[in-house]
Parts: sequence; structure tokens; C-alpha cells
Amino acid sequence: MRLQDLLLTAICAAPVCSQSLSTTPATSTFRSSWICYDQARQRLSVFTPGQVWEWDGARWARLSTTSPIVTNPVWSTTHNRILAMSGSDVVAFDGHSFETIATVPGPVPGARLIADSLTGEVVVLVQNSINGSIHHRWDGTSWRLAAPTPSQSVVLGHGYDEGRNVLVIESIRLLGGLAYETFEWDGSAWVLRATSNRLHGNLAYDYGLRRIVASRTRPSYTWDGTTWSQLTPGTVDEPSVTQCTNGPLTGGTFSRVGQQQVGGSMIQFRLQQTWSPLPVAHPLASVPEFTFDTARGRAILMDAASMHEFDGNNWIGVTSTAPTQRSFFPLVYDEARQQTVLFGGVSPTMGDLGDTWVWDGSNWTQAAASGPPARRAATLAYDSARQRVVLLGGFERTGSSTTFFADHWEWDGTTWTLVNATTPMSNTGGAAGYDRARNRVVFVEGLGTTWEYDGQTWTPASRSQILTPRDRTLAWNGQRQQLQSTLRDPQFGSAEYAWDGAQWTQIDNEQGPVTYDPARNVLFEYGTTALTLSTTNPASATHYGDGCGGQTIATTLTAFGRPRPGTNDLHLDLRAEAATRPAFFVLGVGRDQVSIGSGCFLRIQNPIATVLSFTDAFGVRSLALPIVDDAGLLGTDVTTQAVVLDPNSPGGLAVTQGLELAIGS
Repeated sequence: MRLQDLLLTAICAAPVCSQSLSTTPATSTFRSSWICYDQARQRLSVFTPGQVWEWDGARWARLSTTSPIVTNPVWSTTHNRILAMSGSDVVAFDGHSFETIATVPGPVPGARLIADSLTGEVVVLVQNSINGSIHHRWDGTSWRLAAPTPSQSVVLGHGYDEGRNVLVIESIRLLGGLAYETFEWDGSAWVLRATSNRLHGNLAYDYGLRRIVASRTRPSYTWDGTTWSQLTPGTVDEPSVTQCTNGPLTGGTFSRVGQQQVGGSMIQFRLQQTWSPLPVAHPLASVPEFTFDTARGRAILMDAASMHEFDGNNWIGVTSTAPTQRSFFPLVYDEARQQTVLFGGVSPTMGDLGDTWVWDGSNWTQAAASGPPARRAATLAYDSARQRVVLLGGFERTGSSTTFFADHWEWDGTTWTLVNATTPMSNTGGAAGYDRARNRVVFVEGLGTTWEYDGQTWTPASRSQILTPRDRTLAWNGQRQQLQSTLRDPQFGSAEYAWDGAQWTQIDNEQGPVTYDPARNVLFEYGTTALTLSTTNPASATHYGDGCGGQTIATTLTAFGRPRPGTNDLHLDLRAEAATRPAFFVLGVGRDQVSIGSGCFLRIQNPIATVLSFTDAFGVRSLALPIVDDAGLLGTDVTTQAVVLDPNSPGGLAVTQGLELAIGS
């Protein structure tokens, strides 16, 4: 009953609750992606090869759905789904899975997809050399050829004006003088509306402005059916590759820009007349420093330009302006004082720094202005047995002179103390960490010797392997009970190694910096394109069985977010054909398959809770499912299924497939 009590506590924290009877890379960049706003589910969907990411207005989440390679996604009011091209197929995405609904006749290189809300048809334009574009239309049953776009021109931008129910294209005329021309489809022919000497770019309808918006170049322009008008310059600094208008409720335009800036986002949002970036899905750090705050349960990533924290679900940008900008500084978490410690580094003017700063999760504070001599590229390790921060190595440059350090300092939270002015290690720099299994500070020097410190004496532990550090931190891996880091082998290059107290053993190919969450036994590895998690209890959502009911929209249940203890970000997304109808979310422990007739099955074993709600006008309901912060839930599997009262389905019920949530890290 303990599990039931914990789950019910979490479920009843949701806004609607009736208690009568609810390896994944954590983040990713969006290069080579396509975006579209799902008006039914009110989510921005980002399609990358093999993956679907979504933004719900507050956070990013990767769906468990596997995505085909798609292009040109558009929202179709007629189909109540996102449509996209996948090869020669038109596929529909409902937030749960992809369905092929039509195959375009003939070759489709560079096909452009448009949803015509007025006729309900799917439109595909295929460029035919310089002879305009072939114009295919699908009415849900068959394809027909309509008038091609004008000859001697190439379509560069396309969109649909939802306010005027008109297809709009922008093309470049290749003969008779280069010019950019705007055409509209009047139901039987393409009509020239405007000629310009500039390209306006990719087109999308903006519900806030009630006009077509183009933002390939800065500034953005709008189209009212007669004239292109310049918007007030915004903040988009890169060309827009593709964009898709959001739903009427938020009244703005999303755009994917061409290049990612360091620490920035490739997704922009325009509300009224200003473009601004969405929070990053995955920060791009240059020379990253990585550590873990055990008190707050957050991984901390920092470089010269930015600071971010990962809370287990999302990256959160830290806007604190202190300490002063710097690079090549060490970072470590002080468990006794519950502070992240930063020392020195090099300033933007290339001056070496010797100040000490601490981060308490809310504010940076300068803790000391003196102590070890100013330096860059030092290394820090936290000695948990003696509750001291250990500083080793680094160097200082003054003009053409360079001073290399082989000293040993310790920080007690208030004062730096010099332990050894000259250690037996070389002054070639290195990487340090703390071996928690053996209570030793471990230091790998630049010449390849591994040293250990027992609180009294530095002793060479291994000289048989010539492995030099690539990173400045040896991270504790609680899963292996060993230190881990990327080291360089002079013969084979960089790879990931683990230290057992006697020798280093290669455990993987080259990796990024790592840090460890001891509460949840999770090892985080930072890479430039993703954050990966290594855990014995991975959080996951697995679909099983089939749903039933609904003629044009499958009845499905999908997880948005990750089922992990302490999360408020997990949602269950119900999608059904029946709009504004009662819906029941049922949670249980274990899978089952009990026939209830009409080809429908109840797939939940040992039901423990039921939540009553209603689908909205789109047949959608998103149910928040917070999970209490109890590590005892790790490894627990919960099954869930939703049932909708649908008078148009056999037996009056539409039932989703089963969804198994593995509560983990």
C-alpha cells in the first residue's frame, strides 16, 4: 500500500482529481530540424532525424516516438494533425505516432507541402526545372493536377493565409530581368499580386497580426494580400531556415534560425514585433566546467560566456552577473558548506585571477580576494573525509614570462591554507578528483604519473601508464565506485578511463566531462549536442497493445516529460476523436488484457487510481502527473490507460493503448 499512497498523493496534487476507484538524451540541439506548431495539443513540435522534441511554453521534452525523416511540416485544420513530407509520402503526426495518409504521384525532389483550409485539400508543389512547379492536390481520396506555378520561375517561399484562405508563394523570375514575385491561388489560377527587388523569405501565417509573416532576413516583413510591409526590426541575427506559425491562443510566430550561437537557441519566437530566443534545449559550452550540487540535486555547467543548471528535466539559464567574466577556471562542489567553489582563471584581457567565489544556488559571493597566487588552468577536488577543497597546479603568465605551479592549497570555507609550496608532482598541470572508496585525492600530472594524497603525504600510485589528462577534473562515478575522466594515450589518442587505485582501465571511447548525482545514482555526461545519463534505473515511457475507437483520429496516450521522483513536469497526453467528452485516466501496477467487446481491451492490472476529466474541442486532454520526491520509487513501474465516452465508437467507448511508466532518473 505504500506505493499506492505515494502515487495517490502525487495524482491528487493535479488540478482535476477524483479518487474513486494516472537512455534518453536529456537535451538536444536542433540542427537540420523542421518545426511546426500543433494547434490541438498547443505544443511546438521539432522534427529531427529519428526524434521529435516538443516545447509546451515552459520546457522541452523528447517524445518516445521515433520520427521518420520529414520535411515541410504544416498544421492541417482539416486533418486536425500536423502533416509533413517523408520521401514521396504525406504523413500525419498526432503527437503519438506517424501515419502515411497519401503517396504523391511522380518524383518529389524539393517538394513543398501546404494545407488548404478552404478546400480541405493537401497541396504539394514540386519544382519542374525552371518551368515552374507541378501542382498536386489530394482531396482525401485521390490526386489531381492543378495549374502549375508560373513558368521560368522558382518557388522560394510558400504559406497559407488563414485569415483570407489563400495560398501564397514567392518566386524568383529567371528571365526578363531578375525579380521576386508574389502569387496567390484564386482557386483556378496563380495571380501575380506584387513584384519586388528583395526576397522576403519563408512564409507563415501569424494569428496575432492576422497576416503572412516572412523572416528569412532581418528585418521581418508582413503580407496583407496587396503589399509587403516592414516590421519593426527585431532581434533575429541569423537567416531563418524554416518557420511555422503558432496557434491562435498565443498569437505569435516561431522560427528556426540558421546557426546556433554559443549558449543560445536555434528556436526564436516573435510576439507582436520583437523576436526573442526560447530557452535553450541544450547549452553549447566552450571549455566547459561541470560539477554537481548534491544539496539541490542539480548539475552545474559553466564556461566563460554562460552558466546553466540541469534540474533532471531541463537546462535552466543562470543570469547572475558575478563572478567577473573569465575562462580556464576550476569548479568544484563543497558538500560541507553546500556551495560551488570557483577559483581564479584568466580574464578577457588575458590577466590571471586569484579570487575565490562561491555559488549557493541563488547568488555568487566573493569569498576571498587572496590566497593561492593568481593562475589559470588549476584543478580543484573536494576531499569529503576532511571537508576541504584541494587546489593543485595551474600557471600564470606575465608578459612573456610564464610561472608553472606545483603547490598544494586547501580551502576550509573561509580561508586558503598552503599545505605544500612544492609538491613532488611536476609543474606540468593536471587533473584532480577524490576517490570516495579509498579516501584519497588523486592527481594525474601532465607527464602522466598518477599521484594519491591520504591527508598527509603525496605518493606516486602509477607510473607504468603514460596517460595525460585532457580535462582538468577526475569525476567520481558512484556506479563503478571509481574515478573517471578523459585521458590521452600518446599512441591511441583520447578515451574515457576509470581508476581502481592501481591502474587506469579504458571503459569507452572519447567522451565529454562527467559529473555524478549520488542521490539517484546517475552519471551525467556533457557533450556539445546532448546531455546523456547513465543510470541503473532509467526513466522511460513504453507503449504496449493497441487502442480502439475513433475513425479519423486514433485514440492514444503519450507521456510528455520523464517519470522521475520529484518532477512536476510529467504530463499524460490523451488524443481522441471525441471532443468535449468525459475521459477517465486509470493507473495501475502491471499489464493486463481484458476484452470489453468491440475490439477494445482494458490493459491495466491492479488499478490503484482513476482521474476524471474531459477532452477539449480538439479531442485532447493533458493531465499533469507530478511524482513525489522519494528515491524509493526508483525502479517502480506504473501502467496507465485512458477511456473516453464516445457515442460514435463501437460500444460507446474509445480506449487508448497501454502506457507503462518506469519511474527512474
